[in-house]
Amino acid sequence: MDQYDMTIDSSKLMADVDEAEEYVSQSNAIIAVARRKLNELTTPMQGPASSLSNSSSSLGLCQGGATPQLPKIEISKFSRDFAEWPSFFDRFSAIIDKTTLPEVAKFSYLQASLVCEAKTAIEGLALTDENYRIAMDILIDRLGRTERIIFGHVQNLLTVDFTPEASKTWAWTA
Repeated sequence: MDQYDMTIDSSKLMADVDEAEEYVSQSNAIIAVARRKLNELTTPMQGPASSLSNSSSSLGLCQGGATPQLPKIEISKFSRDFAEWPSFFDRFSAIIDKTTLPEVAKFSYLQASLVCEAKTAIEGLALTDENYRIAMDILIDRLGRTERIIFGHVQNLLTVDFTPEASKTWAWTA
């Protein structure tokens, strides 16, 4: 049976402890620098540019897994002009639908953005997570049809005043 040498060289042990303490000290210094830099990135700027906020707060991002707060952007109302549906839908999708907001919050924004017939189309749906997608599907089915959008554009063209007096107000005339 092999015998192990259980003697400990105290000078070697002290050198190892000193090396470990130096490593911990250097690690703590690096962590302190990293925390300071992170703090600089997450706190508002001071001085003349203090009216600007840092990028995470201006985008409405929250720490700790909380739901992000949307910046205050006016979402235009949509009522019945089929020609306006693609623009409204793309704008709403970019500002609200593609965020990490809960579906019920998105549904609330959607309801607030609709008036007249568009609002009537979904007013029977309760404000729930599940009903948001149903409401979007209803609106896309009713308002997103290509033939209705084309018809809306034709109707808008038919209402354009082509009199010489009206043409003076057109932005594209010289």
